[in-house]
Amino acid sequence: MNPAEKKTARAVIQLTASPGSESSFSHVPAKGAFSGLKELAKTLLSLRGRGVELVEFAGGEPTLWPYLPQAVALAHKAGFKTVSLTTNGRRLADAAYTDALVRAGLDAVVFIFPSHRPAAYAGATGAGPAALGQALAGLRNIMRHGKVERGLILPVREALAGDLESAVKFFGGFGFSFITLAFDAPYDLLAGGAVRDLAEKYRLLPGVLAALPRLKRHGRIIAEGIQPCLLGRYGKIVLNETFSNPGVLVRGGGAEITALPDAYTLLGVKTSACRGCRHAARCPGFFAGDAAHIPAAPAPHSAALDLQDGSCDYNCGFCRRNRDGVRYHALDPKKYFASPDRGLLRAFFSSSSAFSENLNIWGRDRTDMFPGIHAIIKQARDCGFRRVTLWTTGLRLADRKKLAALAKAGLTGFEIPLYGGTAAAHDAVTASPGSFARVMRGLDALAAFGKLRADFHTVALKRNAATLPALVELLTARCPGSRLNLWHYYSDEPQNPEVSRAYAANVPDYKTLIAAFARLKKPLPLEVRTAMFPLCVARRLLGEPLPPSYVARSFALLICNERGALHKSVTNAEFGERHVRACRGCPAAADCAGVMEEYLKVHGEAGIRPVRR
Repeated sequence: MNPAEKKTARAVIQLTASPGSESSFSHVPAKGAFSGLKELAKTLLSLRGRGVELVEFAGGEPTLWPYLPQAVALAHKAGFKTVSLTTNGRRLADAAYTDALVRAGLDAVVFIFPSHRPAAYAGATGAGPAALGQALAGLRNIMRHGKVERGLILPVREALAGDLESAVKFFGGFGFSFITLAFDAPYDLLAGGAVRDLAEKYRLLPGVLAALPRLKRHGRIIAEGIQPCLLGRYGKIVLNETFSNPGVLVRGGGAEITALPDAYTLLGVKTSACRGCRHAARCPGFFAGDAAHIPAAPAPHSAALDLQDGSCDYNCGFCRRNRDGVRYHALDPKKYFASPDRGLLRAFFSSSSAFSENLNIWGRDRTDMFPGIHAIIKQARDCGFRRVTLWTTGLRLADRKKLAALAKAGLTGFEIPLYGGTAAAHDAVTASPGSFARVMRGLDALAAFGKLRADFHTVALKRNAATLPALVELLTARCPGSRLNLWHYYSDEPQNPEVSRAYAANVPDYKTLIAAFARLKKPLPLEVRTAMFPLCVARRLLGEPLPPSYVARSFALLICNERGALHKSVTNAEFGERHVRACRGCPAAADCAGVMEEYLKVHGEAGIRPVRR
């Protein structure tokens, strides 16, 4: 409960789904209810086994749960370092009830007060005129027990904003360890991840900023649910515990346990303005509801949903990815395990589409077979993405019914891997005889269908380096107007001797690639973008000038694993690059990440030279 314990693993347990009048001010959505003490006891033991030391009973309104004193006793007996309660406090007006909670082992109480004035309190909560008096009586009962720590949450809403200084001064006399000014959460996770209108936050923020110097006289002030940069020099008072405190959220009715960061941190988008910010570690970034109010900043290059589930069509020799030692290609193609939380998906789509027009759906190249893919595509479009691209091998695109169903769901295009300009080259890399011919038939069907775009990507390998110019020529002839993304080969495994040997066996040297592309007339007849190549090499491959977008690779990326869990990857991913001696004096150095360390171990600096001014 104590903000000083941010690094202590905690669990927020939602005992009830019954709101109580202040639940709308809580940062934790009320969903589900514990059926009884037996279910709760199992959950508490499980949490202790996971190393959780701080347990917080919340709701809904937890004092409406009939077994709360026994729940506190169970938590205390289980050995939790701190047992806390977040409440509107009205039930605590019963002195005997309060005494029972303290005897059971209650260590801390966080009170939620939407106002210190009876009429405003009643209006905000929908409770009767006596409600504020009951809550204050509950607070005074807790104060009789000096060992019980007290905290306060003041929801920053229109009804309170104009009276904020008076409220803080009033409550400052009750000896709270902290007073939290709580701004509204960015999503209503109960409403399927619906985006909340955060206009009120930005409307009230100037008044809060103006009042902060005076508020600090009355207690330790904390801001919750706001980006530190918006508070300027007061950014250090931002807690953002909902976003940054490691822990879990536990709901009843099956004791669902969800990592707290899943609720919000994976939904935030970091813009270029966030790079280097000293608050980055405890700030989730911006949300969909923020987009209309923050200063303009470059959006992420793209957004992506990575469905890491199921098998892979190809058995590419350069790919070492596996599941428990079984290569993806060998997995059962009919088995899928993931069932992502659709509410969180909706919130992620809403947030990302506020900063980017494009969504890529990745996976193991069988995303067109993922269960529920049509609903996911439709949801992405409904949330505001103008373009949704499905990354797939293209082996099943000859099926017109499949194309029609995907287009109806809202798909706008495909991205297809091709590893050479001939059947021999492509099939050798994929270890899948006949795959090139199937892709060509799919492209013919796609062209005849006429409603979906096709773009392509390839990986530069020793095995296919000489055939890549033929791939450019093939796509120019067959798919005019398409784009080819040319990737530097890299390993996404921890480095060890075996991984290093595999890397050395696959990565071509830059001189070989540059010589192969030299036979193509510049500028290239097809749009080709590079990824992970040094800028000087990219320019020599593709010709000058090279638009900055060719090397952009900033993503808002959500990954769904085989358990259906969602987590956010790091934006602006790095691949172990560094600048070398040849980079000195290069005018493009500031925009270039450099050369991969693993590449340098294999091929050295050959082929690296400064860009011409």
